[in-house]
Amino acid sequence: MLILSQQDKSTLRIRALQELRSIFSDKSDFYSRQNQLIRSIELSDEFKKAKTILTYYPMDNELDISSLIISNPNKRWGIPRPIGKGIMLCFQTDELYNLLSLKNGLKVPVATSTLIQPEEFDLIIIPGLAFDKKGYRLGRGGGYYDRFLGKISKSCKSFGVITKELYLDKIPSLEAHDRPVDKVIVV
Repeated sequence: MLILSQQDKSTLRIRALQELRSIFSDKSDFYSRQNQLIRSIELSDEFKKAKTILTYYPMDNELDISSLIISNPNKRWGIPRPIGKGIMLCFQTDELYNLLSLKNGLKVPVATSTLIQPEEFDLIIIPGLAFDKKGYRLGRGGGYYDRFLGKISKSCKSFGVITKELYLDKIPSLEAHDRPVDKVIVV
Protein backbone atom coordinates (compact mmCIF):
# COMPACT_ATOMS: atom_id res chain seq x y z
CA MET A 1 0.00 0.00 0.00
CA LEU A 2 1.33 3.40 -0.98
CA ILE A 3 1.33 5.90 1.89
CA LEU A 4 1.32 9.48 0.68
CA SER A 5 3.01 12.23 2.64
CA GLN A 6 1.38 15.38 3.97
CA GLN A 7 3.07 17.24 1.11
CA ASP A 8 1.22 14.99 -1.35
CA LYS A 9 -2.06 15.88 0.37
CA SER A 10 -1.24 19.59 0.14
CA THR A 11 -0.36 19.25 -3.54
CA LEU A 12 -3.63 17.40 -4.15
CA ARG A 13 -5.54 20.29 -2.49
CA ILE A 14 -3.94 22.80 -4.85
CA ARG A 15 -4.68 20.63 -7.89
CA ALA A 16 -8.28 20.05 -6.76
CA LEU A 17 -8.90 23.79 -6.34
CA GLN A 18 -7.50 24.44 -9.82
CA GLU A 19 -9.72 21.70 -11.27
CA LEU A 20 -12.82 23.10 -9.52
CA ARG A 21 -12.15 26.58 -10.89
CA SER A 22 -11.87 25.09 -14.36
CA ILE A 23 -15.04 22.98 -14.00
CA PHE A 24 -17.13 25.87 -12.72
CA SER A 25 -15.98 28.34 -15.37
CA ASP A 26 -18.76 26.87 -17.55
CA LYS A 27 -21.80 28.30 -15.72
CA SER A 28 -24.29 26.26 -17.72
CA ASP A 29 -22.56 23.02 -16.71
CA PHE A 30 -22.21 24.26 -13.13
CA TYR A 31 -25.96 24.91 -12.76
CA SER A 32 -26.83 21.64 -14.46
CA ARG A 33 -24.64 19.72 -12.00
CA GLN A 34 -26.12 21.57 -9.02
CA ASN A 35 -29.64 20.72 -10.12
CA GLN A 36 -28.68 17.10 -10.70
CA LEU A 37 -27.12 16.93 -7.23
CA ILE A 38 -30.16 18.46 -5.54
CA ARG A 39 -32.46 15.97 -7.32
CA SER A 40 -30.21 13.05 -6.31
CA ILE A 41 -30.25 14.13 -2.68
CA GLU A 42 -34.01 14.69 -2.58
CA LEU A 43 -34.73 11.31 -4.19
CA SER A 44 -32.54 9.38 -1.74
CA ASP A 45 -34.20 7.29 0.97
CA GLU A 46 -31.84 8.78 3.54
CA PHE A 47 -33.04 12.30 2.76
CA LYS A 48 -36.70 11.31 2.69
CA LYS A 49 -36.40 9.72 6.16
CA ALA A 50 -34.26 12.45 7.73
CA LYS A 51 -35.84 15.00 10.02
CA THR A 52 -32.71 16.93 11.06
CA ILE A 53 -30.06 17.58 8.39
CA LEU A 54 -26.68 19.27 8.49
CA THR A 55 -25.82 20.96 5.21
CA TYR A 56 -23.36 23.70 4.28
CA TYR A 57 -23.38 27.12 2.73
CA PRO A 58 -21.04 26.95 -0.27
CA MET A 59 -17.64 28.56 -0.47
CA ASP A 60 -16.16 29.50 -3.83
CA ASN A 61 -16.11 26.56 -6.23
CA GLU A 62 -18.38 24.35 -4.11
CA LEU A 63 -21.64 22.93 -5.37
CA ASP A 64 -24.50 25.03 -3.99
CA ILE A 65 -27.28 22.94 -2.49
CA SER A 66 -28.55 25.61 -0.11
CA SER A 67 -31.89 25.79 -1.95
CA LEU A 68 -32.72 22.48 -0.24
CA ILE A 69 -33.37 24.50 2.93
CA ILE A 70 -36.01 26.63 1.23
CA SER A 71 -37.62 23.83 -0.79
CA ASN A 72 -37.88 21.47 2.21
CA PRO A 73 -39.25 23.54 5.12
CA ASN A 74 -40.55 20.40 6.84
CA LYS A 75 -36.95 19.44 7.71
CA ARG A 76 -34.88 20.89 10.56
CA TRP A 77 -31.71 22.34 9.01
CA GLY A 78 -28.31 23.04 10.51
CA ILE A 79 -25.29 24.85 9.11
CA PRO A 80 -21.84 24.50 10.70
CA ARG A 81 -19.80 27.29 12.25
CA PRO A 82 -16.11 26.76 13.06
CA ILE A 83 -15.21 27.99 16.53
CA GLY A 84 -11.65 26.82 16.99
CA LYS A 85 -8.98 24.51 15.69
CA GLY A 86 -10.87 21.57 14.21
CA ILE A 87 -14.03 22.31 16.20
CA MET A 88 -17.36 23.36 14.79
CA LEU A 89 -20.80 23.92 16.21
CA CYS A 90 -24.01 23.57 14.20
CA PHE A 91 -26.82 26.06 14.36
CA GLN A 92 -30.38 25.72 13.16
CA THR A 93 -31.41 27.82 10.20
CA ASP A 94 -34.39 28.03 7.91
CA GLU A 95 -33.21 31.08 6.06
CA LEU A 96 -30.26 31.95 3.88
CA TYR A 97 -30.18 35.72 4.23
CA ASN A 98 -29.31 35.93 7.92
CA LEU A 99 -25.80 34.49 7.69
CA LEU A 100 -22.60 36.11 8.88
CA SER A 101 -19.71 36.41 6.40
CA LEU A 102 -16.30 35.48 7.84
CA LYS A 103 -13.05 36.88 6.46
CA ASN A 104 -12.19 33.56 4.74
CA GLY A 105 -15.39 33.77 2.65
CA LEU A 106 -17.32 31.27 4.74
CA LYS A 107 -20.91 32.16 5.59
CA VAL A 108 -22.17 30.91 8.93
CA PRO A 109 -25.29 31.24 11.08
CA VAL A 110 -25.27 33.86 13.79
CA ALA A 111 -24.33 32.41 17.18
CA THR A 112 -27.72 33.36 18.64
CA SER A 113 -29.43 30.68 16.52
CA THR A 114 -30.49 27.41 18.15
CA LEU A 115 -27.57 25.03 18.67
CA ILE A 116 -28.04 21.48 17.31
CA GLN A 117 -25.99 18.73 18.95
CA PRO A 118 -24.13 16.24 16.70
CA GLU A 119 -26.23 13.28 17.89
CA GLU A 120 -29.47 15.03 16.81
CA PHE A 121 -28.70 14.80 13.08
CA ASP A 122 -30.21 12.10 10.86
CA LEU A 123 -28.23 13.12 7.76
CA ILE A 124 -25.09 15.14 7.12
CA ILE A 125 -24.24 16.52 3.67
CA ILE A 126 -20.56 17.38 3.34
CA PRO A 127 -18.67 19.23 0.60
CA GLY A 128 -15.07 18.45 -0.26
CA LEU A 129 -12.26 19.23 -2.65
CA ALA A 130 -12.24 15.53 -3.56
CA PHE A 131 -13.64 12.21 -2.35
CA ASP A 132 -12.43 8.70 -2.94
CA LYS A 133 -14.27 5.46 -3.59
CA LYS A 134 -14.11 4.48 0.09
CA GLY A 135 -15.80 7.75 1.11
CA TYR A 136 -12.72 9.53 2.41
CA ARG A 137 -12.66 13.27 1.88
CA LEU A 138 -10.03 15.79 1.02
CA GLY A 139 -11.13 18.98 2.71
CA ARG A 140 -9.49 22.34 3.14
CA GLY A 141 -7.22 21.11 5.91
CA GLY A 142 -8.97 21.98 9.18
CA GLY A 143 -10.36 18.53 10.02
CA TYR A 144 -13.71 20.03 11.10
CA TYR A 145 -16.00 17.53 9.38
CA ASP A 146 -13.84 14.52 10.24
CA ARG A 147 -13.93 15.35 13.93
CA PHE A 148 -17.66 16.08 13.74
CA LEU A 149 -18.36 12.70 12.10
CA GLY A 150 -16.74 11.08 15.13
CA LYS A 151 -19.46 12.58 17.36
CA ILE A 152 -22.65 11.70 15.47
CA SER A 153 -25.02 8.86 16.34
CA LYS A 154 -24.51 5.51 14.63
CA SER A 155 -27.89 5.86 12.90
CA CYS A 156 -26.95 9.17 11.23
CA LYS A 157 -26.08 8.87 7.55
CA SER A 158 -23.51 11.02 5.78
CA PHE A 159 -23.23 12.08 2.15
CA GLY A 160 -20.23 13.54 0.40
CA VAL A 161 -20.92 15.63 -2.69
CA ILE A 162 -18.40 16.06 -5.49
CA THR A 163 -17.92 16.44 -9.23
CA LYS A 164 -16.98 13.37 -11.26
CA GLU A 165 -13.56 14.86 -12.05
CA LEU A 166 -12.63 14.86 -8.35
CA TYR A 167 -14.01 11.44 -7.45
CA LEU A 168 -10.71 9.61 -7.02
CA ASP A 169 -9.55 6.06 -6.45
CA LYS A 170 -7.64 7.00 -3.28
CA ILE A 171 -7.03 10.04 -1.11
CA PRO A 172 -4.23 10.04 1.45
CA SER A 173 -5.71 9.51 4.90
CA LEU A 174 -2.95 10.20 7.36
CA GLU A 175 -4.68 11.47 10.47
CA ALA A 176 -6.43 9.50 13.19
CA HIS A 177 -9.55 11.68 12.97
CA ASP A 178 -10.19 11.02 9.24
CA ARG A 179 -13.63 9.47 8.76
CA PRO A 180 -15.32 8.26 5.56
CA VAL A 181 -18.84 9.26 4.58
CA ASP A 182 -21.49 6.59 4.01
CA LYS A 183 -22.20 7.60 0.43
CA VAL A 184 -20.64 9.88 -2.17
CA ILE A 185 -22.99 11.57 -4.63
CA VAL A 186 -21.08 12.32 -7.81
CA VAL A 187 -22.26 14.75 -10.53
